[in-house]
Amino acid sequence: MTTVGEPKDPALRSLYWREEVLEVVLWLRGGGYDDRLDAAVLRDFLGIESAQAAAHLQRLAAQGYLCALPDGRYALTAFGEEEGRRLVGGLRAVPMAGRGTCGPACWCATSPVESWRCAATAVT
Repeated sequence: MTTVGEPKDPALRSLYWREEVLEVVLWLRGGGYDDRLDAAVLRDFLGIESAQAAAHLQRLAAQGYLCALPDGRYALTAFGEEEGRRLVGGLRAVPMAGRGTCGPACWCATSPVESWRCAATAVT
């Protein structure tokens, strides 16, 4: 299921969620909060379902950005820290959603692939 505001293309969607999750961890740290998180924290920050939040955390742990802690939470790895520094510098791999013909949350303005997918799935 595609959440409003996320890319429709699966590869771009994976990058988008990686950056969103890492930014939540960095925001928590920057705000002086505990930067170890679980699915409930991620769900609350990103407004997604618990199962989707858990899947993102597990995927990022499998990819080496996060490590699973014994208490069920996740923390950044050194690799995740490096990626986080790139994000703090404003170097997102997937730009934030731009204004397209489908509304302010549509990705069709940021990617030719997304524009095609959007046109291909548009309901008239």
